[in-house]
Amino acid sequence: MSVTTIKLTPTGLAVLIGSAFIIIIFYWRGIVKNREIETISLKNLLVLAIKLSQDGGRQVARVQKSAHLNVRMKGKTREGVDDPKTDADLLSHRVIEKGFREVHSGLTIISEEHDEKNVVGGDVSEESFLDYPVELADVEDDFVPLRDVTVWVDPLDATQEFTEDLLQYVTTMICVAVKGRPVIGVIHKPFSQETVWGWVSVAKSSSLFLADRKERKPKIIISRSHAGMVRDVITAFGNDTDIITAGGAGYKTLEVINGNVDAYVHITEIKKWDLCAANALLSCLGGKMTTLNGRNIDYGSQTNLVNQGGLLGATRDHYKYLQMLQAFESVSK
Repeated sequence: MSVTTIKLTPTGLAVLIGSAFIIIIFYWRGIVKNREIETISLKNLLVLAIKLSQDGGRQVARVQKSAHLNVRMKGKTREGVDDPKTDADLLSHRVIEKGFREVHSGLTIISEEHDEKNVVGGDVSEESFLDYPVELADVEDDFVPLRDVTVWVDPLDATQEFTEDLLQYVTTMICVAVKGRPVIGVIHKPFSQETVWGWVSVAKSSSLFLADRKERKPKIIISRSHAGMVRDVITAFGNDTDIITAGGAGYKTLEVINGNVDAYVHITEIKKWDLCAANALLSCLGGKMTTLNGRNIDYGSQTNLVNQGGLLGATRDHYKYLQMLQAFESVSK
């Protein structure tokens, strides 16, 4: 049997090498392109956010029951108020971040807390697994580019109140923002085992609904620890307005949603992990949360972590309340 030998001329060799190079370039570009357009399921993210908010809440309740909060201070707010953290904050954070990372390692997560090696515990039992809520049974999924998604986590909202045993104010909150817009919000109350969630324009929990308007004088809810210029708020809305103070942005937003108050106003700066989930839930009901100059709040991963423009949240009459605040501000200058 004869063997045929193929000899490449210099030109042929150059063509072969060039062709191989082109193939490699196209292959590499295909890999890069696939990475750039990697997508993620919003439906699965919602289910995971519900589960992890509850897992984090279990850690909060466990630490509270142990009576060993291990309170320390992160510093002071701009108003000079102590900013505490506890083992409950960190354990809840650990469980939530770990849960997201195990499913989506490349996910952008912005949490109020960061892990500390000296914190013991944080394991979650198998019984914490959550199936799809019935409200999502017939909902079509939506896939968005992974690079457009930012998850905001407040593992324990109202830490100050938690240390004071004012447990009604405590929540765990998770929000999914797409291109800076909050589209999924979950607020879980660990000490009453209530979970409220919403996916803007798609689905919401049966516990999230627009409460009937109550005939009474206006009620505005503000922070008990970061009240800021409270007298200005009262003046803007009129002397016949009831001003309610409470802890936790999550709690205050739920009071608006439940119809117990008409609007949530915050004058001083506030972190965006306090707002994102609440913003999404208000949007689910046709309400709004904006700065005091009416601007939408950007929750993209490259934005400032602090909202410095004040805050107004309402399910109804947002524009009317905004005009009242802005009219007062223009007159008082």
